[in-house]
Order: sequence, then structure tokens, then C-alpha cells
Amino acid sequence: QVADRANRERSTLIKFSKRGCCCVCCARRERSFIIDGKEILVYKWRHKNARLKDHYKLKDAVYYIESRSSSQYPKWEEGYETRIRVDAKERAEDKKSS
Repeated sequence: QVADRANRERSTLIKFSKRGCCCVCCARRERSFIIDGKEILVYKWRHKNARLKDHYKLKDAVYYIESRSSSQYPKWEEGYETRIRVDAKERAEDKKSS
């Protein structure tokens, strides 16, 4: 199953750090991910040999579908009208998200 994960196409995940310097460009981090069963696997890079950064259980996560009219922060990527924000329970417990 691990070999299967390496060959799967990865999607882009953009995260924004709440700490760091004053500008948005420094707080923006791009990662890649795949959904495997009931987990989201987050990788540091997009290539197939990238290191797994973390994994989160989706069954305990809360998600929000945002549109440009409903949410302005963080800044929207060009070419997108909707996005999904996922708040994973594990990140909240580790105080990695709001």
C-alpha cells in the first residue's frame, strides 16, 4: 500500500502560519496531500519520494466550504472561487490551529 501512495497524484494544500514575520508571503506554506481511506496524508513536497509531514483523521475533522464572498482571510489564490478549510482535531489538540 505504501508503494501505491507514492504513485498517486497529489493535490496542493496551502497553509498559513499564525506566527512568523509580518508579511503574508512568509506565512504561506505549500504542501501536497492525498486522501487515503479515512486519513489525509500531508507531504512536504509534491514529488513521489517526498517525506510524509503528518497525517490527520478525517472522521474527527470539521470542514468549511468557503467562497470569495464569505471569507477574505487568508488571501485567495488566483483563479479560485471556492475552497475547503479543514480543521483537524489533532491540530487543535497540538495547538497548531485556531
